[in-house]
Amino acid sequence: MKYATRRKAGSFDSTSYGRELARTAKEGKYSPGAMSTIVGQAGARAGQVAQESKADIRGYLQARGMGNSIAGAKMLSSPDAVRMRTVSDTAGKLTADNELSKTQARMDYARARMGYDEGRRAEDNAATGDLVGGLAGAAGNAYKGYIGDQREGEFNTEFKTAQDLMKTGKPEDLNQAEMILSKWMMRYGYAQ
Repeated sequence: MKYATRRKAGSFDSTSYGRELARTAKEGKYSPGAMSTIVGQAGARAGQVAQESKADIRGYLQARGMGNSIAGAKMLSSPDAVRMRTVSDTAGKLTADNELSKTQARMDYARARMGYDEGRRAEDNAATGDLVGGLAGAAGNAYKGYIGDQREGEFNTEFKTAQDLMKTGKPEDLNQAEMILSKWMMRYGYAQ
């Protein structure tokens, strides 16, 4: 007796979505290289702005004759402080966003994996149900042909054994039950 089987898909981790979620959960949405590049670009742009501001401040101080004053030195250090704050803020926001993406990816991974596993279990249960239903129907047909036979006790014993094996749901037990029932079906002309 043959029954339809399906090719089992791999685990959730072998799907592209599963691999992407696992990678995001580990690294975040920004790889370390991407974070470094983004912070570097923000720092470079902030540095350009700071240099332009310092040039403007120097011109202002020279025009007023305050080139070497304490107030002038303080004004010249201000753009560097703004640049460092900008780089620091950018790095902090990226890190926070990256950590949030890791947490979200872990939750999405768990949710998706649970759904994937439930789908696989449902498919397996449906396939097992079809097999058990087919075997039970075949067993009933074999029994009808056997009612008049003198060895009813032997059939009942083997039929009970087959039912017990089908209840376990284990593939090896289902195969054994199929063999027992097939023997009786062939004996009474119900071979498929």
